[in-house]
Amino acid sequence: MSKRLQKKSGFTMIELLAVVTIMAILFTIGIVAYTNAVRNSRDNRRVTDISNMRQALVLFRSDTGCYPDDFADLLGSDGYWSEPQQPLDPSTGMSYTYTPSGTCATGHSGFTITANMENTSTYPGGTYSVTNP
Repeated sequence: MSKRLQKKSGFTMIELLAVVTIMAILFTIGIVAYTNAVRNSRDNRRVTDISNMRQALVLFRSDTGCYPDDFADLLGSDGYWSEPQQPLDPSTGMSYTYTPSGTCATGHSGFTITANMENTSTYPGGTYSVTNP
């Protein structure tokens, strides 16, 4: 048999480089998409936590006439907040910032709850705040 009739099997170096390059691009796109999904998920959790905190504070005020000095005053009391502790930021484990306006003796007239967000394109300034007048 002559050498011309023999068929070699296998991949060329260019074919292997093309496959590895395509796999690297797909892997990078997958990692970026996963990272963004996790970041957005944590931001959505923060928004939900703050909304639930706001609802508990409004219920407390409707019963007592003022907002509490500290959110911890709602924990385990009369069904305002059923969890054993204040909700915590999903990535840092820190509590959200609750700031009442005025004092309970004069009647807190409002409050602000603030969380630091990760997705600054959706939340300009990197924070999300709920203010109740």
